Amino acid sequence: MAPPNRSVPYRIVVWQSVAAAAVTAVLFLWDFPGNEDEPLNGFVRTASALAAGLASVIPAGLYAWRASVERSATGFLLQGVVKFVLTLVLVAACIIVLKPAAAAFFGTLVLMQMMYVAVPLGVGNGAGRE
Repeated sequence: MAPPNRSVPYRIVVWQSVAAAAVTAVLFLWDFPGNEDEPLNGFVRTASALAAGLASVIPAGLYAWRASVERSATGFLLQGVVKFVLTLVLVAACIIVLKPAAAAFFGTLVLMQMMYVAVPLGVGNGAGRE
């Protein structure tokens, strides 16, 4: 078994965290100093991106942690289902409670889901370093 810091689920979580932080930082700079007419609503896009990032990173992190100790195929399947359901619950809670800016929220959410394809195909695996 690969060390936990090199496993694919762990690398996905790391890259999701980096991408979520980057999108949130860019939207924070774009929103800053906020709209003078609506000072409390100036950072809705930033909060939306952060919420989408957390709604993806938290379940993926729990899955990566559990996948490092799981040995059975049934356990992996169960952990995948738990991750999927937890992601759905967190996204639904974000939409209901926060009423996020749609483009920022769903754009970040799509980017987070793209990490499940990009990381196993070679993004961030150190293949270019020798």
